[in-house]
Amino acid sequence: MPFQSLSLGMKQRLGIARALMGNKQVLLLDEPQNVLDPLGIRAVRNLLNDPEIRRNKIILLASHNLNEISRIVDKIVSSI
Repeated sequence: MPFQSLSLGMKQRLGIARALMGNKQVLLLDEPQNVLDPLGIRAVRNLLNDPEIRRNKIILLASHNLNEISRIVDKIVSSI
């Protein structure tokens, strides 16, 4: 299936999966929950809270949804 034919939610899920592949030390995720349905948001939250995924990684999240992000991160830095 061509990437262009995927829904926005599926494109977002694929992008997150691609970011998590490999052994990167730093991940930068911009609005990872954007366009995801509630099940997708929960799946992303569970992935990013998985100790095996978080091991030896710095994960930087940019989001306007502080309520959701606070369920994932150890520290919040605001630009306001």
